[in-house]
Amino acid sequence: MMKYFLPIICSSILFISCISVAPKQDTSKAVPRLNTLSGHDDAVTAVVFSPDGKLIASGSRNFIIRLWDVSSKRELKRMKGHIGEILSIAFSSDSTKLLSGSTDGRILLWDTKSGERIFQLATGFGDVLSVAFSPDGKYLAAGSGNNSIKLFDTATNLELFRLTGHTDKVNSVVFSPDSKSLLSASSDKTIRLWDVASGNEQLVLNGHQGPVDSIGFLTDKTSIYSISDDNTVKLWDVTARKETKSFSREHAAGTPITFSPDSLQLLSASTNTSLELTDSATGTREAVFSGHDGKINSIAFSPDGNFAVSGGDDKTVRVWDVKNREVYHVFKRETMPNTSVAVSQDGNFIIVGKENAVSSIWDIKKGAELLKLTGHAGIIRTVALSPDAKIAATAGDDATIRLWETETGKEIKTIKNNSSRVNSITFSIDGKAIVSGSEDNAVRFWDIETGKQQRELKGHAAPVVCVVFSHNGILLATSSKDNSLKLWNTETGKNVFTSNSNTTYVVSAAFSSDGIHLATVTANGRLYLWDILKQKIVEELNSAVRSNRSVCFSTDKVSLVAGTAGGDLNFFQFNSEITQSSGLFANSGINDIVYSPDNKYLISAADDGTTHLFDVKTKKEIAKFVSYRDGEWVVMTPDGYFNASENAFKYIDAIEENNVYPVEGVKEKYLKPDIVAGQLGGE
Repeated sequence: MMKYFLPIICSSILFISCISVAPKQDTSKAVPRLNTLSGHDDAVTAVVFSPDGKLIASGSRNFIIRLWDVSSKRELKRMKGHIGEILSIAFSSDSTKLLSGSTDGRILLWDTKSGERIFQLATGFGDVLSVAFSPDGKYLAAGSGNNSIKLFDTATNLELFRLTGHTDKVNSVVFSPDSKSLLSASSDKTIRLWDVASGNEQLVLNGHQGPVDSIGFLTDKTSIYSISDDNTVKLWDVTARKETKSFSREHAAGTPITFSPDSLQLLSASTNTSLELTDSATGTREAVFSGHDGKINSIAFSPDGNFAVSGGDDKTVRVWDVKNREVYHVFKRETMPNTSVAVSQDGNFIIVGKENAVSSIWDIKKGAELLKLTGHAGIIRTVALSPDAKIAATAGDDATIRLWETETGKEIKTIKNNSSRVNSITFSIDGKAIVSGSEDNAVRFWDIETGKQQRELKGHAAPVVCVVFSHNGILLATSSKDNSLKLWNTETGKNVFTSNSNTTYVVSAAFSSDGIHLATVTANGRLYLWDILKQKIVEELNSAVRSNRSVCFSTDKVSLVAGTAGGDLNFFQFNSEITQSSGLFANSGINDIVYSPDNKYLISAADDGTTHLFDVKTKKEIAKFVSYRDGEWVVMTPDGYFNASENAFKYIDAIEENNVYPVEGVKEKYLKPDIVAGQLGGE
C-alpha cells in the first residue's frame, strides 16, 4: 500500500495539547459575561483550526465570525464587519491574525487576541470563495467567483497581481510550503500553479471531469492532491507535470472532503448529515460520525489526525475525537431565537416569545424572570399584552391564540384559528378584542371574554403577516404576502386604502402617536414612511441599509427606530426635518422592538435569544435578559453584575483580556441582584 504524506496546513491544525489542563489562574480582575450566546444564529459555512492548535474560527451565513478556545470550550471573540455570508477563513502561521472572505466581495484581516479588524481589502471581484496566508506571512491570496485571483502584500496591504487564466470560479487557493508558489483550483476543471514573485502562470493541470473543489501540497513540495466533484481524488507530480494516481471517492457535489495530514484517511461529509472516515488507499469505511441536523458545509482535520472539526446548516460547530471515534465538543447556542416582545403600559414588565414554543414574562425593574408560559406546540410568532396588562396573548405555528393571566401564568383560554398558523396579533384599544393575521389570508377579530370570532376582514389573497392598530384604535393596518398593505376603518370594517407593491410585502409596521404617519419595513429590508392622510409614501428612510427587519415609533412621535438583520438599531428624529442617528448594537438580528411607555427605554428581541434593554437618551445598553432551553435564566448588566436562576452559573464565564475562567471565582463579587435592580431602576 502506497502512503502519501501531506504538509501541516494552517487550515487544519490542532495539537493534542489543546485539551491539557491549565494551571489555576488569578481571577480577581476577571469580569463575568454570558457564554451561551456563542452558538451561531445561522448556518456555519466555514471552519478552521489555528496553527498553534488553541483556537477554532467559524464563519456563518449571517455575516458573523466567531473565535473559540478549544481547551476551555468557550467563545472568545465575535467579529462583525462583513455584510455578506462568510465563505472562507484562514489563520496566519503564527495564529495572531485571521483572514476572512465573503459574498460582500471584501477580505477582512482580524487580530485574534483583540478581535478587532486590522484592515479591509476591497477585492472588487464578487464573492471571495477562498483566502490564504503564505507561510512566511508576506502575502495574502483570494480566489473569486469571477474566475480570478488577487495577490496582496501584507506589509503594504497593496494588491500585487491579479492572476487570470481560469474560465470559471476559483474554489481554492493554497500557498506552497516555501511561499514561492500559489496553487489554485477552479470549477473550470483545471488546477493552476502561479509564481508568487512575478504573478506568472507556471503550470496548468487537466484531468478532472468536474469542478475542482479542494487542493493541497504534499510534504515533498513537488506533489499535490486535488479533490473534484467528478468523485475522483488525484495526485500530481508538479515537476513532471503529470498525474501520478487517481482513485474514486463518491461524494455529493459541493460537499466537503479532506485528507488527514498523513494522507492515510479521508474525511467526507455525506448527504445524510454525517461524516465518513475512510482509508484513502482502499476506500474502506473506518468510522461514521453522526450528530449534525442539517447539511455539513465545512470540515478540517487536526495536524496529528486525532481531531476534526465540522460546521453545518444546523448552526453548530462540532469537534470530533477521530482517534476514539466520538464527539469531543459541540459549540452551539443554548438559547432559542426571540421572535417578538411586548411591554406593559406601566413599563414594569415585558413578555418575550421564542421559537421553542415558550414565552417568558420578565420584571424589568427587578431584573428577574417571573414566569414561563408553556403550552404551544410550535414556534411562537407573536405576543401581545392587554392595555391593563392583566392578560398576555401568544400565538404561532400551532394555529392557536392562547390567553394567560400575567400575574399567575395560568392559561385562561385557547382560541383555535381554523387550523391555520397565526403570524401577528394585537389587542384592541379597549382590551375587549384581539385581532389576528394568519396564514389562511384572514384578519379576524376575537372576543376576549368568550373566545368567539366577532368578525372577519376579507380582501387579502395570501397569508397576512402583520396587523397593527393606530393609537386611537380607529384604523387597522394589515399586510399580506400578496404584496398589499391595507388600512381598515375598525368601526365600519371597511377597507379605506390599499397599496399594492410590485416587489414585496410589509413585515413590520408602526403608527405614529398622532396618526399622521405609518412606518413600514418590507421583506427586502427597506424602510418607508407613509403619510396616512395623503395615502402615499413620503420618504424612504435608511435607504443605504437593505436589512431592516422591525420598526417602532416612540409614543411622543419624536423618534422612530428600526432594527436590522445585523443587530443594529438606527434612530430617526422628527423635528423640522427627519434626521438619522445610530449607535446601538444587539449582537444579532432584531426581530422586534418596542419603546417603554415613557420613551426612556428601548427593548429589542434578537435572533440570538437575548432581550436587550437600552437607554434611549445615552444610547447605551442597561441590561440583557436571557432565557435558556433548560429553563434557566440570566439578567446581566454591561459591567458584569448579574441576577440568575439557581443553576444558571454554567452559562456564565469570567474573562480578563483573552483569558476565560469559570465564574465561581468572581460569583460573590458580581452576583448582585440589588445592583442589577438599581441600575434597571435608574439608580
